[in-house]
Amino acid sequence: MIRQCKKCKKEKDISLFVNKKKKDGSSYYLYTCLECNKKYAKKYYETYYKDNKDDLILKSKKWYIDNIDHKKKYDKQYGQQNKYKKRKYDIAYAKVNKIKINNRISNYRKNKRLADPSYRLRKSISYSVWYYLTLNNASKGNKSILDYLPYTMNELKNYLQKQFSSWMNWNNYGMYHINIWNDNDQTTWTWNIDHIIPQSHLPYTSMEDDNFKKCWALENLRPYSSKQNLLDSNKR
Repeated sequence: MIRQCKKCKKEKDISLFVNKKKKDGSSYYLYTCLECNKKYAKKYYETYYKDNKDDLILKSKKWYIDNIDHKKKYDKQYGQQNKYKKRKYDIAYAKVNKIKINNRISNYRKNKRLADPSYRLRKSISYSVWYYLTLNNASKGNKSILDYLPYTMNELKNYLQKQFSSWMNWNNYGMYHINIWNDNDQTTWTWNIDHIIPQSHLPYTSMEDDNFKKCWALENLRPYSSKQNLLDSNKR
């Protein structure tokens, strides 16, 4: 079947025209060919979208917030019905947008670390365990510390918080930086988790070792001045 495009006035096969679907499941072809439709979309982006970008983004965010449950339900259903297609799209998208995706993940983790002390503790302890095992020619084997610690991160957070000195809070949890620390200014101080019995005195090569359990037991942990922790480590 041949049809003339209203835009370019060229006669083309019906398969080269925009196909629209109705709510009842039936479909019909527009009088605009695919090529002209793409040109129109590009022109729209270059003019209207750029001139109204901020307003359109705000409207899009508002719609998402107002319809978040519907959107999640639709995305889940679409993913289940189009697993291969979605997987293929995700792989192609990841290749083209690798830097963008990495930045998004990095920003998400950074913001979550700042907003969620339990998440920050988990990441910090996970790295500490990984580093210590590496020093002993061992590894975590992609296992989660949560499967081997006898407490949750929220329980650890509450345990440490009860021991805070007056100047301690979750905003100054971190490493000691000599260029920032001022002994006369508490706002520059930081604290970190100290092992009362140091890790070096409780060597372990697996999260299943008894020494691992002793090392990371609640009673062996405390919030401690990061500067003093560093000074003490040199004497142990």
